[in-house]
Amino acid sequence: GVPRRLAFLFEGESLFNDGTSLAAFLIVLEIILHGFSGISTVFEGLFMFLSMVIGGIIFGIFMGFLFAKLVEKAESNEHIEITLTMLVAHLTFILSEVISHYLVIFGQEIKLSAIIATVMASMVIGNYGRSKLSLTTHHFMDRFWGYFAFLVNSLVFITMGLLFASLPIELKYFIIPILLAVVVVALARAASIYPVVAWLNRSKKEESIPLTWQHLMAWGSLRGALAVVMVLLIPDDLVLPGWAFDFSVKEFITALTI
Repeated sequence: GVPRRLAFLFEGESLFNDGTSLAAFLIVLEIILHGFSGISTVFEGLFMFLSMVIGGIIFGIFMGFLFAKLVEKAESNEHIEITLTMLVAHLTFILSEVISHYLVIFGQEIKLSAIIATVMASMVIGNYGRSKLSLTTHHFMDRFWGYFAFLVNSLVFITMGLLFASLPIELKYFIIPILLAVVVVALARAASIYPVVAWLNRSKKEESIPLTWQHLMAWGSLRGALAVVMVLLIPDDLVLPGWAFDFSVKEFITALTI
Protein backbone atom coordinates (compact mmCIF):
# COMPACT_ATOMS: atom_id res chain seq x y z
CA GLY A 1 0.00 0.00 0.00
CA VAL A 2 2.99 2.38 0.06
CA PRO A 3 3.79 4.75 -2.84
CA ARG A 4 5.27 2.88 -5.79
CA ARG A 5 8.42 5.04 -5.77
CA LEU A 6 9.10 4.24 -2.12
CA ALA A 7 8.77 0.50 -2.81
CA PHE A 8 11.13 0.86 -5.79
CA LEU A 9 13.74 2.76 -3.72
CA PHE A 10 13.35 0.26 -0.88
CA GLU A 11 13.89 -2.84 -2.99
CA GLY A 12 16.51 -1.32 -5.31
CA GLU A 13 18.71 -0.04 -2.47
CA SER A 14 18.32 -3.36 -0.71
CA LEU A 15 19.44 -5.44 -3.69
CA PHE A 16 22.47 -3.32 -4.58
CA ASN A 17 23.37 -3.12 -0.88
CA ASP A 18 23.30 -6.94 -0.81
CA GLY A 19 25.68 -7.18 -3.76
CA THR A 20 28.23 -4.62 -2.54
CA SER A 21 28.15 -5.93 1.04
CA LEU A 22 28.82 -9.50 -0.11
CA ALA A 23 31.74 -8.26 -2.24
CA ALA A 24 33.20 -6.41 0.78
CA PHE A 25 32.62 -9.46 3.00
CA LEU A 26 34.46 -11.80 0.63
CA ILE A 27 37.45 -9.42 0.52
CA VAL A 28 37.65 -9.25 4.33
CA LEU A 29 37.30 -13.04 4.57
CA GLU A 30 40.11 -13.46 2.01
CA ILE A 31 42.39 -11.18 4.07
CA ILE A 32 41.60 -13.08 7.28
CA LEU A 33 42.32 -16.43 5.62
CA HIS A 34 45.53 -15.42 3.80
CA GLY A 35 46.86 -12.58 5.96
CA PHE A 36 47.49 -8.87 5.44
CA SER A 37 50.73 -7.90 3.69
CA GLY A 38 50.56 -4.12 3.54
CA ILE A 39 49.73 -1.86 0.61
CA SER A 40 49.74 -4.74 -1.91
CA THR A 41 46.82 -6.35 -0.05
CA VAL A 42 44.94 -3.04 -0.14
CA PHE A 43 45.37 -2.73 -3.92
CA GLU A 44 44.43 -6.38 -4.45
CA GLY A 45 41.31 -5.90 -2.35
CA LEU A 46 40.36 -2.73 -4.23
CA PHE A 47 40.90 -4.43 -7.60
CA MET A 48 38.85 -7.43 -6.48
CA PHE A 49 35.99 -5.18 -5.30
CA LEU A 50 35.93 -3.16 -8.54
CA SER A 51 36.10 -6.30 -10.70
CA MET A 52 33.21 -7.85 -8.75
CA VAL A 53 31.00 -4.78 -9.08
CA ILE A 54 31.87 -3.68 -12.64
CA GLY A 55 32.26 -7.24 -13.94
CA GLY A 56 28.97 -8.23 -12.29
CA ILE A 57 27.16 -5.30 -13.94
CA ILE A 58 28.55 -6.07 -17.43
CA PHE A 59 27.94 -9.82 -17.23
CA GLY A 60 24.44 -9.32 -15.80
CA ILE A 61 23.44 -6.93 -18.61
CA PHE A 62 24.77 -9.41 -21.19
CA MET A 63 22.79 -12.31 -19.69
CA GLY A 64 19.66 -10.17 -19.40
CA PHE A 65 19.66 -9.19 -23.09
CA LEU A 66 20.55 -12.73 -24.16
CA PHE A 67 17.56 -14.20 -22.30
CA ALA A 68 15.27 -11.34 -23.36
CA LYS A 69 15.95 -12.41 -26.96
CA LEU A 70 15.25 -16.05 -26.04
CA VAL A 71 11.95 -15.01 -24.43
CA GLU A 72 11.06 -13.18 -27.66
CA LYS A 73 11.75 -16.39 -29.61
CA ALA A 74 9.45 -18.39 -27.31
CA GLU A 75 6.48 -17.04 -29.31
CA SER A 76 3.87 -16.67 -26.58
CA ASN A 77 4.46 -20.05 -24.94
CA GLU A 78 3.93 -19.00 -21.31
CA HIS A 79 5.48 -22.14 -19.82
CA ILE A 80 8.74 -21.63 -21.71
CA GLU A 81 8.72 -17.89 -20.94
CA ILE A 82 8.39 -18.52 -17.19
CA THR A 83 11.08 -21.21 -17.36
CA LEU A 84 13.44 -18.79 -19.11
CA THR A 85 12.95 -16.17 -16.35
CA MET A 86 13.90 -18.83 -13.82
CA LEU A 87 16.91 -19.87 -15.88
CA VAL A 88 18.25 -16.33 -16.30
CA ALA A 89 18.24 -15.81 -12.52
CA HIS A 90 19.88 -19.10 -11.59
CA LEU A 91 22.21 -19.42 -14.57
CA THR A 92 23.52 -15.85 -14.19
CA PHE A 93 24.31 -16.51 -10.53
CA ILE A 94 25.93 -19.92 -11.15
CA LEU A 95 27.97 -18.81 -14.18
CA SER A 96 29.23 -15.75 -12.27
CA GLU A 97 30.53 -18.09 -9.56
CA VAL A 98 32.13 -20.41 -12.15
CA ILE A 99 33.80 -17.51 -13.97
CA SER A 100 35.08 -16.11 -10.67
CA HIS A 101 36.63 -19.49 -9.87
CA TYR A 102 38.46 -19.99 -13.17
CA LEU A 103 39.02 -16.62 -14.89
CA VAL A 104 42.64 -15.43 -14.65
CA ILE A 105 44.02 -12.56 -16.78
CA PHE A 106 47.76 -11.73 -16.67
CA GLY A 107 48.08 -13.78 -13.49
CA GLN A 108 45.30 -11.84 -11.77
CA GLU A 109 42.11 -13.58 -10.68
CA ILE A 110 38.98 -11.82 -11.96
CA LYS A 111 35.98 -12.05 -9.65
CA LEU A 112 32.35 -11.26 -10.52
CA SER A 113 29.63 -10.46 -8.00
CA ALA A 114 26.97 -13.12 -8.60
CA ILE A 115 24.35 -11.05 -6.76
CA ILE A 116 24.99 -7.85 -8.72
CA ALA A 117 25.06 -9.82 -11.99
CA THR A 118 21.73 -11.45 -11.15
CA VAL A 119 20.19 -8.10 -10.15
CA MET A 120 21.31 -6.50 -13.44
CA ALA A 121 20.04 -9.44 -15.51
CA SER A 122 16.72 -9.24 -13.67
CA MET A 123 16.47 -5.49 -14.28
CA VAL A 124 16.99 -6.01 -18.01
CA ILE A 125 14.40 -8.81 -18.08
CA GLY A 126 11.99 -6.76 -15.94
CA ASN A 127 12.20 -3.73 -18.24
CA TYR A 128 13.33 -4.62 -21.76
CA GLY A 129 12.44 -8.33 -21.54
CA ARG A 130 8.99 -7.67 -20.06
CA SER A 131 7.88 -6.10 -23.35
CA LYS A 132 8.68 -9.41 -25.06
CA LEU A 133 6.36 -11.42 -22.80
CA SER A 134 2.87 -12.34 -23.90
CA LEU A 135 -0.04 -10.68 -22.06
CA THR A 136 -1.17 -13.96 -20.51
CA THR A 137 2.31 -14.51 -19.04
CA HIS A 138 2.53 -11.08 -17.32
CA HIS A 139 -0.07 -11.79 -14.64
CA PHE A 140 1.05 -15.36 -14.04
CA MET A 141 4.74 -14.38 -13.79
CA ASP A 142 4.15 -11.81 -11.02
CA ARG A 143 2.24 -14.36 -8.96
CA PHE A 144 4.78 -17.12 -9.62
CA TRP A 145 7.82 -15.04 -8.60
CA GLY A 146 5.98 -13.59 -5.61
CA TYR A 147 5.33 -17.09 -4.28
CA PHE A 148 8.82 -18.33 -5.21
CA ALA A 149 10.46 -15.44 -3.30
CA PHE A 150 8.24 -16.16 -0.27
CA LEU A 151 9.14 -19.87 -0.38
CA VAL A 152 12.91 -19.31 -0.62
CA ASN A 153 12.93 -16.69 2.15
CA SER A 154 10.94 -19.04 4.36
CA LEU A 155 13.50 -21.81 3.84
CA VAL A 156 16.35 -19.45 4.73
CA PHE A 157 14.71 -18.37 7.98
CA ILE A 158 13.86 -21.97 8.91
CA THR A 159 17.56 -22.70 8.38
CA MET A 160 18.39 -19.77 10.67
CA GLY A 161 16.24 -21.25 13.43
CA LEU A 162 17.88 -24.67 13.06
CA LEU A 163 21.35 -23.08 13.11
CA PHE A 164 20.59 -21.09 16.24
CA ALA A 165 19.08 -24.07 18.04
CA SER A 166 22.22 -26.14 17.35
CA LEU A 167 24.74 -23.56 18.60
CA PRO A 168 26.76 -24.74 21.65
CA ILE A 169 26.54 -21.26 23.20
CA GLU A 170 24.65 -19.98 26.23
CA LEU A 171 22.76 -16.80 25.42
CA LYS A 172 23.62 -15.10 28.74
CA TYR A 173 27.28 -14.81 27.66
CA PHE A 174 26.24 -13.11 24.44
CA ILE A 175 23.96 -10.31 25.59
CA ILE A 176 26.62 -7.56 25.48
CA PRO A 177 28.18 -8.63 22.12
CA ILE A 178 24.67 -8.92 20.61
CA LEU A 179 23.67 -5.43 21.81
CA LEU A 180 26.94 -4.01 20.46
CA ALA A 181 26.34 -5.72 17.10
CA VAL A 182 22.82 -4.24 16.91
CA VAL A 183 24.18 -0.73 17.59
CA VAL A 184 27.00 -1.13 15.03
CA VAL A 185 24.60 -2.37 12.33
CA ALA A 186 22.06 0.40 13.03
CA LEU A 187 24.80 3.05 12.77
CA ALA A 188 26.17 1.46 9.59
CA ARG A 189 22.71 1.49 8.00
CA ALA A 190 22.27 5.16 8.97
CA ALA A 191 25.68 6.00 7.48
CA SER A 192 24.80 4.21 4.23
CA ILE A 193 21.46 6.01 3.80
CA TYR A 194 21.36 9.56 5.19
CA PRO A 195 24.59 11.05 3.71
CA VAL A 196 24.02 9.37 0.33
CA VAL A 197 20.40 10.52 0.06
CA ALA A 198 21.33 14.04 1.27
CA TRP A 199 23.91 14.26 -1.54
CA LEU A 200 21.36 12.92 -4.04
CA ASN A 201 18.74 15.46 -2.90
CA ARG A 202 21.23 18.34 -3.19
CA SER A 203 22.23 17.27 -6.71
CA LYS A 204 18.56 17.67 -7.78
CA LYS A 205 19.01 14.93 -10.41
CA GLU A 206 16.12 13.08 -8.84
CA GLU A 207 12.88 14.04 -7.13
CA SER A 208 13.69 14.74 -3.46
CA ILE A 209 13.45 11.76 -1.10
CA PRO A 210 11.59 12.77 2.11
CA LEU A 211 13.26 12.28 5.49
CA THR A 212 10.47 9.94 6.62
CA TRP A 213 11.26 7.68 3.66
CA GLN A 214 14.94 7.75 4.61
CA HIS A 215 14.03 6.53 8.12
CA LEU A 216 12.10 3.63 6.58
CA MET A 217 15.00 2.74 4.26
CA ALA A 218 17.53 2.86 7.11
CA TRP A 219 15.49 0.56 9.34
CA GLY A 220 13.46 -1.49 6.91
CA SER A 221 16.17 -2.60 4.50
CA LEU A 222 18.03 -4.66 7.10
CA ARG A 223 18.33 -8.05 5.45
CA GLY A 224 18.42 -11.39 7.22
CA ALA A 225 18.73 -13.96 4.43
CA LEU A 226 21.98 -12.74 2.90
CA ALA A 227 23.65 -12.31 6.30
CA VAL A 228 23.03 -15.98 7.09
CA VAL A 229 24.35 -17.02 3.66
CA MET A 230 27.54 -15.04 4.41
CA VAL A 231 27.95 -16.80 7.75
CA LEU A 232 27.73 -20.17 6.00
CA LEU A 233 30.70 -19.13 3.80
CA ILE A 234 32.99 -18.84 6.84
CA PRO A 235 35.17 -22.00 7.16
CA ASP A 236 34.29 -24.19 10.16
CA ASP A 237 37.96 -24.43 11.15
CA LEU A 238 38.72 -20.68 10.99
CA VAL A 239 40.82 -19.63 14.01
CA LEU A 240 42.15 -16.23 15.07
CA PRO A 241 45.26 -15.46 17.16
CA GLY A 242 44.40 -15.51 20.87
CA TRP A 243 41.02 -17.23 20.37
CA ALA A 244 40.62 -19.42 23.48
CA PHE A 245 36.87 -19.99 23.70
CA ASP A 246 35.03 -23.32 23.63
CA PHE A 247 33.03 -22.20 20.59
CA SER A 248 34.47 -21.45 17.14
CA VAL A 249 34.73 -18.09 15.37
CA LYS A 250 32.00 -19.20 12.97
CA GLU A 251 29.66 -20.15 15.82
CA PHE A 252 30.30 -16.78 17.51
CA ILE A 253 29.50 -14.80 14.33
CA THR A 254 26.46 -17.01 13.66
CA ALA A 255 25.05 -16.19 17.10
CA LEU A 256 25.62 -12.45 16.59
CA THR A 257 24.12 -12.51 13.10
CA ILE A 258 20.97 -14.42 13.98
